[in-house]
Amino acid sequence: MMSTLKKIRKTRLYFDERARKRDFSKVCVKDKLKFIQEYANWRIWKGVILESIRPHLNRQSFVLDAGCGTGELSSLLREFTGLVVSFDFSRQSVIRTAKKADMTILADINDIPFASESFDIVISCEVIEHLESPIHAIEELIRVCRTEGIICITTPNPLCIFLPVPYWVSLLRHPRKWVRRLRGKVSWSNAMDDFWIFPWKLRTWLRWFHVSILRHKFFMLLTDQSLLTGFGLKYLSPEAFTHVVYSAEKFEVIPFGIRQLILGKKA
Repeated sequence: MMSTLKKIRKTRLYFDERARKRDFSKVCVKDKLKFIQEYANWRIWKGVILESIRPHLNRQSFVLDAGCGTGELSSLLREFTGLVVSFDFSRQSVIRTAKKADMTILADINDIPFASESFDIVISCEVIEHLESPIHAIEELIRVCRTEGIICITTPNPLCIFLPVPYWVSLLRHPRKWVRRLRGKVSWSNAMDDFWIFPWKLRTWLRWFHVSILRHKFFMLLTDQSLLTGFGLKYLSPEAFTHVVYSAEKFEVIPFGIRQLILGKKA
């Protein structure tokens, strides 16, 4: 019991500290590394999630942002829908989101404090890979979604090892570690539990709970680990680097990406 409580406390402190450091309103293009991190997050929120669920949003929709982080997605959703309810495991994240959603609470995705079938659209962005039991969290997300409601989940995709990025160098140097990573035995991040989920496993879990898959999209984001970004960070001026980043969007959607989005309808 004590080890579990210690891990919960450690996890909360980690995400509290992460929330304190994230302030996209103060990011300057001249700080190229922070710019690329901001760009990557906004591509998930605005260019991927909002684009996918926009046809299902209206002024009568009740939307749940589960694991809201610092609330940037909640803020975007608020422009298109009637009610946005956000929660997070991190107290600092809840504080940062308070003015960006209609209702913000401290809660655990494994035990969502709302009645069944409370929301028309339920979103979880980059959360389930950090959980000991992602399938239980998915069951909770589906429970609070109304019949014929929309469920949207984004999460990293382990198939990124087949991309032309420095992952393959690490794969060749530490093959046993990579096998354990792909089997879900070792975290992909040194900072916090980060167990990536294969696309076919995610689809299977949703179908177990009678969710019809409307769209399963794979996409790649420019990060500080990509070869193109690494070159730009080192050699290009801030203005040229910004131009390269935005121009690279046309290459974003690829067969096997670093991230995946799955959009489903609850039957």
